[in-house]
Order: sequence, then structure tokens, then C-alpha cells
Amino acid sequence: MSSFDIEVIDNNWSGSISNVRLFIISLGLALPVWAAVYLAISANWLTLELPVEAPVWFWVIVILPIAEEFAFRGFLMGLLGRFLSNSSFGFITINNFLTSICFSMAHVVTRSLALGVLVYLPSLWLGWIREKSSSILLCAAIHVMWNLGFFAAASLAYLFF
Repeated sequence: MSSFDIEVIDNNWSGSISNVRLFIISLGLALPVWAAVYLAISANWLTLELPVEAPVWFWVIVILPIAEEFAFRGFLMGLLGRFLSNSSFGFITINNFLTSICFSMAHVVTRSLALGVLVYLPSLWLGWIREKSSSILLCAAIHVMWNLGFFAAASLAYLFF
């Protein structure tokens, strides 16, 4: 492996108890967010532009989160980890902090300032999981499920209200 092959090979999605636990905890953390999205749309406090065609749904729910995890938690965190010390403030490493800033800024540039702000804390959580589990696939699975829950909550709110 050359110095630029940044940790995209993942041998740690073995279904270990700790990874399964992290996955379940991550879904539990998302439940109040999904409920808030549902309620906010139902009360007309929030409007979202949802995809119309099936390929776009698949792109937004599956392809983009996987690509984002490999790009940010795989490539960028791996690259920064090679050049930065392991120093941290609390449980957040400098590496995770900077990666999450970049992740948020990507959402600001491609979507909106509000979305960029909203994805910052989940990005820190995914970075922490990446550092604890060394699993990009675990991060990708969580991210896919988070997007699925978010868009399911939004869609249900629009269907019923």
C-alpha cells in the first residue's frame, strides 16, 4: 500500500457486538430527529424538496451517503490522520473536527447553510465511530439508514398532511 492509499479497505465490519451496538445507538439517536422532521413538515414549519423519480431517491438515500463516507471518513480523515497529531478536545480529535467542518461546508456549498449547520453534529458522531471502530462501512451503513429515515419521515408527513 502506497502512502496515498488512504484506508478505504475495511476489514472491520465483522458484525462484532460493539459495531452492532454502535449501529443501534446511532439509529436511536436519529429517532427524535426523524420525529421532529415529521412534525415540522406536518405543521408547515418546514418544507423540503423531495426527489420525484426512483433513481434520484436511490442516489440520495444510498449512493451519496456511501460516497460521502468514503470521501470524508475514509479519504480525508485518513489523510489528515497521517499529518496531524492525535490531540483532541474532549472526545473529539482535531482530525474529526476538521473533517466535520469540511463535510458541513460541502453541504453548505451543494445545498444550504441550514443543512450545513444541521449535519455538523452527526458528522462528529460518524467521525467518532470511525475512530473507535476503524470501520468506514459501519459509518456508511449508519449514514444510509439516517438518510432513509429522514426522507421516510418527510415523505410520510407530506402524504398524511
